[in-house]
Amino acid sequence: MSLFGASLASDPDGAHAGNGMTYVLEVTNVFDRLHMSGKLAAGEGHVKLVPTENNPEEADATVSAISV
Repeated sequence: MSLFGASLASDPDGAHAGNGMTYVLEVTNVFDRLHMSGKLAAGEGHVKLVPTENNPEEADATVSAISV
């Protein structure tokens, strides 16, 4: 995921009305395999967002919702 353009998309007076950015990551097969192998109980699961590059401390991103 890239946050490029996030500040423009989050501007309430901008073209996107401040709705930010949305990403959809398909994880159904991964969760199914983990559940069927007994490594993930029904109703459990954790999501961790990890940057792949060094980000400056002043980079400020907020995740308002994650739904599975």
